[in-house]
Amino acid sequence: MFTALVVAAVASLGTPLGSETSSAMSFSYSVRSVGYSLGSAIGGLILTPDRRSSETTS
Repeated sequence: MFTALVVAAVASLGTPLGSETSSAMSFSYSVRSVGYSLGSAIGGLILTPDRRSSETTS
C-alpha cells in the first residue's frame, strides 16, 4: 500500500513514470529475488549439519 502511495505522489508531481519506474521496479524485484535465494541457501547450510548430527546419534 505504501508503494502505491509513493507512485501516486510522484505521478501527481508531473514526473514521467515511463521506463524509469519499470526499470526501478525490475531492479528491486531482482535484488529481492537474489536476497531470498541467498537467505534460503544460507539457512539450508546452517540446518543441514544439525540434521545430519541428529540422525547419527539416534
